[in-house]
Amino acid sequence: MTESRNPDRLIRAWLDLMPSEAPDRVVSAVLQAAETRPQVRALPRLGHWRIRVNRFSLVAAALAAVAVIVGGGFVLSNFKGQSVGNPTVAPTITPTSVVTPAPTGGPIPAQLQGRWMGSHRDFADSGAGVSIFFSSTTYAMQQSNDNPGATVRGVASADGSTLRVSAPVGDGCDRLAEGAYTWTVTPSGRGLEIKLGNDPCPARSRNLVGSYWLMACRDPKTNCLGDLDAGTYQSQYIRPLLVDGAEWAPLFGGVAYTVPGGWANFSDWPGVLGLTSSSDFAKTTSTDTQPLTRLTVAARALPLVVSKPCSVEPVATTPSSLDAAFADLRKIKGLRVGGLQSMSIDGHATAYADLTFDAGTAGACGEEIPFLTGGGDSLSIGPGERQRLYLVDVDEAGFVAIWFRAPDATSFDEGVAQAATIAASMHFK
Repeated sequence: MTESRNPDRLIRAWLDLMPSEAPDRVVSAVLQAAETRPQVRALPRLGHWRIRVNRFSLVAAALAAVAVIVGGGFVLSNFKGQSVGNPTVAPTITPTSVVTPAPTGGPIPAQLQGRWMGSHRDFADSGAGVSIFFSSTTYAMQQSNDNPGATVRGVASADGSTLRVSAPVGDGCDRLAEGAYTWTVTPSGRGLEIKLGNDPCPARSRNLVGSYWLMACRDPKTNCLGDLDAGTYQSQYIRPLLVDGAEWAPLFGGVAYTVPGGWANFSDWPGVLGLTSSSDFAKTTSTDTQPLTRLTVAARALPLVVSKPCSVEPVATTPSSLDAAFADLRKIKGLRVGGLQSMSIDGHATAYADLTFDAGTAGACGEEIPFLTGGGDSLSIGPGERQRLYLVDVDEAGFVAIWFRAPDATSFDEGVAQAATIAASMHFK
């Protein structure tokens, strides 16, 4: 055998070019996969069975095993990055030489399990909010508009009011380091506060610590809050100050608002935020999420104009003033606009008026008269309804509509005062 074909020398030379150990993130990701993948039962020992294999086959097997372990680390480390080229399919490997640290506490309590919405964290895009999801044994954090993913995750356990986390992915922590935090939930179960106890990983503590609000939409695919305690809240998605043509991105606190008890958040979308009474929210379902009584915030609001009989479309350009916008609304058949009132919301000039359905001028155009578009949706009024419309002048971004709709005059009278107070409390960014 010549020196150039000596397999021992070849293996040593090849290994000298490789990393001496797999990164923590690789080991952690492999452990995560091992814990969640059903394991194949180990075969019995083969005793004195011997399989004759030539030396070159052993070299090839050794090289393949090392390539899978180290190369697999690069695949797993690209957890949220874009893939380049086609993935290489490698044999499944069950690591046996490293033991995942077991939680030192018990299962996460049921009242903590679920998805909670929070403010911006380090790992999220600029300005974007986040969510955190607790199962009985794990936690996962991600940007609020990417809930199927998991940018930061790990093992979690609880010991009374102490929350223990370890084996993180994505926050740069040692996978063996355990952090301890205290957690409290409000009496209603809708608010969560996580405070730092002791954690050797600063990046993890920056991500975990803070206030969260339970995600309790009727539609689990969306991320609104459902019933609210009295207090101030911030939206996750709507951008009321986004100028026409600019690219949307999630923004925590695009609309901040204060509600009394008895209100709920039924929708939160890039262009629309919806609030309603808790009694009306209780009547909605996962397939019928629109309550009869609602206070809606809609970005980029434009009056509609009649293009042909019983057909309307948005005005071609943003009206030059609030007066001009309401003048356009007065031209719509079937819509009666009351006296115009002026006020200021968050320092922006605002005008509002009460609206009613005018059966005398509606003619044959149906029982729902659309009159304004905003946030990708349209606003309309039907027989017997009374509504209130606020238009807020937000400069380059045009108008923001704040619209209170009730199914009848009685419901309008019961809710308009609180709706007006909520509207006046709003702040935009």
